[in-house]
Amino acid sequence: MACEATFTGNCNEQQLNEKNQLFRCNCNTRFPIQVKISIMNPYETRTIWIRLLAIATISATLLGAVALGGGWLFLKRVGVFEPDDHLIEKITSHQTRSNTIVLARDGSKIGEFYEVDRAFVAYDQLPRDLVDAIVAIEDHNFWTHHGFDPKGIVRAAIANLTGGRTKQGASTISQQLVKAFIVGNERTFARKAREIFLAVKLERMISKQRIFELYANEMFLGSGSYGVAAAAKRYFSKSLDQLELHESALIAGLFQSPSAYNPLRHPERARARQKNVIQALYHSGKLTLEERDNFLRKSLRYQPWLSDSRNAIAPWFLDQVREEASAITGRDIRGEGLIIKTTLDPYLQNSASQAVKNADSNFRKFESGGRLEAALIALDPSTGGILAMIGGRDYQHSQFNRAISARRHPGSAFKTFVYAYALKKGWTWGDRMFIDPVKFDDYAPKNITDEFFTETTMLRAFYRSVNTVAVEVAHKIGLGGLLEFAAQLGIKTPLKRELGTALGGSETTMLDMTAAYATIANAGQPHRPHTVSAIESANGEKVFQQTYQADPTAKNSENPEIQEPREDSDPPLNDKTAWLVTEGLRSVVRHGTAKSASAIAHLAVGKTGTSNEGMDSWFCGYSGAVAAAVWVGRDDHTQISDATGTGLALPVWRHFIESSLENAEWRKPFKKPEGIVEMMVDPIYGRPDERGIRMSFTEGTQPTGSGTMRSGNPAEEQKADDDFPDIFAR
Repeated sequence: MACEATFTGNCNEQQLNEKNQLFRCNCNTRFPIQVKISIMNPYETRTIWIRLLAIATISATLLGAVALGGGWLFLKRVGVFEPDDHLIEKITSHQTRSNTIVLARDGSKIGEFYEVDRAFVAYDQLPRDLVDAIVAIEDHNFWTHHGFDPKGIVRAAIANLTGGRTKQGASTISQQLVKAFIVGNERTFARKAREIFLAVKLERMISKQRIFELYANEMFLGSGSYGVAAAAKRYFSKSLDQLELHESALIAGLFQSPSAYNPLRHPERARARQKNVIQALYHSGKLTLEERDNFLRKSLRYQPWLSDSRNAIAPWFLDQVREEASAITGRDIRGEGLIIKTTLDPYLQNSASQAVKNADSNFRKFESGGRLEAALIALDPSTGGILAMIGGRDYQHSQFNRAISARRHPGSAFKTFVYAYALKKGWTWGDRMFIDPVKFDDYAPKNITDEFFTETTMLRAFYRSVNTVAVEVAHKIGLGGLLEFAAQLGIKTPLKRELGTALGGSETTMLDMTAAYATIANAGQPHRPHTVSAIESANGEKVFQQTYQADPTAKNSENPEIQEPREDSDPPLNDKTAWLVTEGLRSVVRHGTAKSASAIAHLAVGKTGTSNEGMDSWFCGYSGAVAAAVWVGRDDHTQISDATGTGLALPVWRHFIESSLENAEWRKPFKKPEGIVEMMVDPIYGRPDERGIRMSFTEGTQPTGSGTMRSGNPAEEQKADDDFPDIFAR
């Protein structure tokens, strides 16, 4: 209840009754003034405020409910709460694809195959310094929040408002993973809400460690690298366990913006970001003040990793490995996380590279008509494994692999197969031939000298590389059988059915020639040349295992699905005949066209080859453990004046073989089989003569008088349709 009071009088006078309710004043005015004052009861005042507060509360609640309901309906409409198990499975079931690793035969890494550069590292193998650095700079409360970080959101909002622009993000590591795998980079409220919703759900389904593992391995970190291991390799040429803390800090700083902080493009920005990471480590308690200052002072030295195969130890070999492994698995092996074990021997590969490089000054003598190319390939005769491969003089200049793909005329290096087939058919090195001009229809081969109208043993004709004798021998033993025999040795390139093939008139590859010589070196047993010895999955399961079996129908007893190489069950040569061929090749090195290498004749043998007009220069041969071929020529098949296998290819081959012999693993003696007789024989007439040269025979075929005259006897096989072009070799 209110009380009323009135007062009149002077406005300068104020009076109160004893209850402080009445006021009177006398004013010097014509009309009196009367003021009515209402005074509220204190209880009624409190009641009104309570009512107002209740109304406000109810209104706010209703408005909040409406807002929440509207927000929920909006988020529902844009799909924030849609079923998402299949989306989350993109993360929970994800298997990181690592680079396919290529290993040499000694287990050292020689290359990688990938579409994007990535190497998976399990969480427990990640360096602790790197983990701490990423958490400190990207998600300080990662180990305690449940998918999103309210404190981080507030902190980022304040920083962005005070800075006037977006300086900090509030996305947690879990949110960033969801963004990368599922929701993308669209800048909308709905996308952000869904990101948070999925991040919370993700953390309920997999562990923090697994989330961090995926984050560390999957995120793009610049310069083609995905994940921390690839980044360490790209920027520092180091593995993760080799990184120092200040280097780990740089990598941790890349997650926010790998392009902006790429140290190879923006070193100053990268350095500033790295310092921020070190400061974050300090503020999170991971570094002392002294440690912080020490790491801030340390300089960053970048050593970019050159991943292109042109910078690898064996670039042409790696190209062949990729092709072969893809054929074995039936798919592109890049980024499959496979472990490919190969046959390459790093020591021999370096020796081969050095041998070709050291020949540069010699090659320049013959380059007036254009650039010379050179190639070298070496095999393990006991397995067929390719030990070394040089496909050209400079991979950056040309990636064409001349050791595998080029088809060239082998010249006299093919004669080895002609004489080997004659020995298989019962001829001996002491058998005699006439050196006469010969003509078969319109084909009349020539010799490098005018040596005619004389006799010679077959061995002498071989080490002197007499063309007419080789063609006559091929004619007499049968061209068809010779071509089939060459294929059994390892010449898989189709050969022309013409006598010029006996002199290297049919094109073939270096790989085929080396494989054929390797068959002879392996006592007549062929093996298919290959680069891949085994393939394993990332978890160590066997995908492929190379085996060496004579029976082409044999299956792998452990896993019938594993592909096996197929070898001929009937070898083209027995061990005794193969030994006779080896001794014939030794005579080439001791007495013939390769006598400049006679110092190593007791450990290595081989044959020169030069095609028409010196377009192709060859040397093919082997030691007790390595078969190798060298070719020198021009890609455009133009002639090279005064070029021979002796002058161009042999020096490279000799350098390589001598280097291999310096390594105990590859210095192995030849193994002579039982049933071989050696004796001194006249090199012209084939009769025993202590003043002659050493010849080898299978027991019971050694001469007692002059050697059997083979010239003039009818040919063992003649074909009316044989075509004999005017082509010769020396």
